[in-house]
Amino acid sequence: MNSSMILLFDLDGTLIDSKKLISHALNHTLEKFGYRRLTEEEIINTINTPLREIFAIRAKKEEIPKMREFYRRYYLEECLPKTKVIPGIPELLKELKENKIKTAVITTRNEKMAEYILEHFNLINYVDTVVGHLDGRKIKPDPEPLFIAIERLKGKIDNSIMIGDSPVDIEAGLHARCYSTIGVLWGFASIEMLKKAHFIVDNVADLSNILTELINKKNTSILE
Repeated sequence: MNSSMILLFDLDGTLIDSKKLISHALNHTLEKFGYRRLTEEEIINTINTPLREIFAIRAKKEEIPKMREFYRRYYLEECLPKTKVIPGIPELLKELKENKIKTAVITTRNEKMAEYILEHFNLINYVDTVVGHLDGRKIKPDPEPLFIAIERLKGKIDNSIMIGDSPVDIEAGLHARCYSTIGVLWGFASIEMLKKAHFIVDNVADLSNILTELINKKNTSILE
């Protein structure tokens, strides 16, 4: 399965099961600062949105920096220990690494926080680069973070596959003109929300099989 293909993974809802804990941490932060909780629909609509914009739905602008700091500290101390890796993901990433297939994690989380989370789950050594949110950097569905990952790994965007659990992951892959996009159903979005993806899977075994097929197909076309 050795290939020049680069696999671009979302983090929350794709590699780790964090949906309920993110919702809890967001609402806990809002309540701590005296604001009304977000509804489930509001939270779904803010998937892959920077914290600044999420808190702006309820909070005063001048309070948002403190809220972001509180949220990050609370999530790392109280929620991360309760967060689980999606079953089968460590084995998949290990197999990809052993086969010298480059991988990147692309997330709207702060980049250092994303690296810390991957290190916490002993996944960081299986990932070649992490592209997180930094001030001034565009986020998915804009393709900029995908291009950053490809540049870091000295690859080509048409040799990449975007894998994620939300519409913005798929849209980013389509905007970037990735070789393929794969939506996963164990995270935040429904099958209807992921309908633009080239493939949709509901378990890691199927994801692994599709990745193998796509990589082998790409390798064959290069040789022809």
